[in-house]
Amino acid sequence: MAIRIPSDGKVVFDSAPAEKTLFITGDLIPRVLAETNLIAGNLEAVFGTVLPEIRSSDLAVTNLETALTRGGAPIRKFGPPLRSDPDSLTGLVNAGFSVFSLANNHTRDFGDEAFLETMRHIQDANARFVGGGKNRAEAALPLRLKLGAFRISIFAAALNQPCTATENTPGATPLDPAGLTAAIANEKPDSDFILAYIHDGKEHIPFPSRRVRENCRAFI
Repeated sequence: MAIRIPSDGKVVFDSAPAEKTLFITGDLIPRVLAETNLIAGNLEAVFGTVLPEIRSSDLAVTNLETALTRGGAPIRKFGPPLRSDPDSLTGLVNAGFSVFSLANNHTRDFGDEAFLETMRHIQDANARFVGGGKNRAEAALPLRLKLGAFRISIFAAALNQPCTATENTPGATPLDPAGLTAAIANEKPDSDFILAYIHDGKEHIPFPSRRVRENCRAFI
């Protein structure tokens, strides 16, 4: 298998039996005007000329950095608590996204029940999630998908913080570099391509730290 990145920026996989395209975004938070437009179905107002690119890909993945709930109470943590109307998810799915990462520092902002509710909304929309679960063991599992005969495995993890899952409580997958490196190696024989989707780094710093670079090199 070979991977090409053409001048248009799309990642293209050249392998038997077929060529596949993958569309990946960073953090996505449907709030304020974007939330209103997604609920109303005004997708062009949110995504503009990017919308056809999302829809034409074989798989579109985004980091849903918010809880999908109208209830709950904010947990104690640093930073603003984020939540979005669950109805906004329909707009995201109609835009073409089918996989949502929950591995970030906001999906559990409104507590355990809101996190579980977020997972249910994604499943009810016939979409998939990765990087989150009812406990730490479940959250760490890769998402395995088949695009025709092409096998892809997705791992998602976030820097350890208050939204992290524990042995007995739901939440995001905590970043364990050594454990994730081993999991990727174990997954390789059964996958044509592995995506390691990591939520890490310091805000407003426009380059990755040495720690982040060393972790990503280990995953590669």
